[in-house]
Amino acid sequence: MLTNGIWGKEKAEAERLATKLKDSGLNILGISVDAFHLQFIPLAYPRNAAEAAVKAGIEKVTWNVAVLESLGGANHYDKLTDHILEELGPVGIDAHIHKVSAAGRALQTIPEYFEKTSLDGPCEGETPMENTVKNPQSITIEPCGDVDICWHLSIGNAKATPLSRIISSYDWRKNSTTKVLAEEGPIGLLKRYKSFAGSFKKSAYLNKCHLCTEVRRAIETEKTNLTRSFIAARAT
Repeated sequence: MLTNGIWGKEKAEAERLATKLKDSGLNILGISVDAFHLQFIPLAYPRNAAEAAVKAGIEKVTWNVAVLESLGGANHYDKLTDHILEELGPVGIDAHIHKVSAAGRALQTIPEYFEKTSLDGPCEGETPMENTVKNPQSITIEPCGDVDICWHLSIGNAKATPLSRIISSYDWRKNSTTKVLAEEGPIGLLKRYKSFAGSFKKSAYLNKCHLCTEVRRAIETEKTNLTRSFIAARAT
């Protein structure tokens, strides 16, 4: 499991939750700490979460660290991340280092650090989760309960359906969005939603993931607007 460690706000609660995770069978826990997470989460929270996890006996607890270039990089973000890891040194756990993915908020705030790649072809393990749509190997569970196999690409809701059932019943062929992404990629979605396809200029997107998230956001907005219009029409 990867987590931002926000559940470490209170030490006692962190220890309670870490014990529940251990008792539930969790054996590997990665806690995200770097310059980007520090903008939103005080360092004490992931520190408390890590110490609680080690105390609970979870087999492998590591820091999950995102860098732009590398530890020791000359840019502001990597320098700050170096300092963060120095502060966390006394916790005594290893750090798993990986480069920042060209997805999500990073595309708006630090686009200059990424190179453009082709927008054509099916989705085959792009950032940020590196999952294949046909055979995903990991999930993200959003606070609302949505179970995502990629950036806000939900296959169910864990608050409504047992997680084991969501995972075991997943079939990319049965969902129109995952089927198109697996066979054609985000360009295929644009072809099916011609009403706004003209507003998406290829030159504005860095990679397939970038285009995909924006197209799916537009699709969801259109569906929401249609639903609201239908409700309003029935009300009158």
